[in-house]
Amino acid sequence: ATLTSVLGDEVQGVWPPGSDGTDVNALDRSHDQDVIATGDDFGFVKLYSYPAPLGTQPRQFPGHSAHVTNVRWNFDDTYLLSIGGGDTSIFQWKWKDSPKQVAEDDTVEEAYDSDIEREKNTKYVSKVEALVATHEKAQEAGADSPFSFAESESDTLFAANPFSEHDNHHGRHEAGSTSLALEYVHGYRAHDARNNLFYTAASNVVYHVAGTGVVLDPKTNTQKFFLEHTDDIVSLTYHAGRDVVATGQVGKTPQICVWSAATQESLSVLKGIHKVGVAALAFNAPGDVLGSVGLDNEHTIALYNWRDGSTLASGKGDLEIIFDIIFNPFQPRQFITVGVKHVKFWKLVGSELEGKKGIFGKVGSIQTMVSAVFT
Repeated sequence: ATLTSVLGDEVQGVWPPGSDGTDVNALDRSHDQDVIATGDDFGFVKLYSYPAPLGTQPRQFPGHSAHVTNVRWNFDDTYLLSIGGGDTSIFQWKWKDSPKQVAEDDTVEEAYDSDIEREKNTKYVSKVEALVATHEKAQEAGADSPFSFAESESDTLFAANPFSEHDNHHGRHEAGSTSLALEYVHGYRAHDARNNLFYTAASNVVYHVAGTGVVLDPKTNTQKFFLEHTDDIVSLTYHAGRDVVATGQVGKTPQICVWSAATQESLSVLKGIHKVGVAALAFNAPGDVLGSVGLDNEHTIALYNWRDGSTLASGKGDLEIIFDIIFNPFQPRQFITVGVKHVKFWKLVGSELEGKKGIFGKVGSIQTMVSAVFT
């Protein structure tokens, strides 16, 4: 028989303290009845041993952003499929035995294109912040169990003892001794991101979906993944000469990760300047400087020596949304930014950023710019 209900005596342990009854969206028990997989509001796929009484410790697997709406095992339990809500992606996980431990863890007058108008009103919500808020609420309420029910001898939600027939189920797979390996991700973030897909030096394709950086080999249709982000990736850039990728995420103090396209090894993690999220990224021509634009109200601009993690300069960008940052290929310390009624030319002078607005003269009124190129 199948088991997909998130409520019941045997699955009470899948609810974390302080849950309001909606945090766990989906559950599926493996066909051999040994392991439970769940998807929750915080973007995690989790594995539990079955049955899962209160106190059962899961193994959790990141990759999705926002909520996971459904999870299902295939017919022989070799694969698990998970579906993301906000990220509109499908993740294919391979189930395998492994001792590896997984760490827990302002109105504009012109008429805009509908996509730009939607982006102007986008509110980025961090799944990590939502998770922290839930636990803080639970602590304030002094909650030790996920739900509170009046005790009744005839009808209780939770059983006092786990199912005894499973106690002698020898040879079963324990959730702590098995692992999910991400094998394939179906999806691509395009609805509120741009300039975020590149061919690499090895003719692979690098892009992002949910909280995952993806390197696709189009010849074999296989993927490799960068999974060091803690939240939703919303920007990406690539430097061909150095074969490195930079990806930026959302969050209260969002991080920028620089990683190898060939090995998916993390090379640098940059944070502390931006708030809300990182809207755009770009390397200069030599590849030693990385520029970024934030999603805060002032759309802060920052330049980094990404190798040593130092900030070269930072400053206010514009009150309107900035869509892109582009370095001058002939002057590696100069760049421009474009956005909603915004074109600005910048240069790095010492440790300061100097910017001048683009002038259209009598040619016409300033328009919204979504991209630019130097010639």
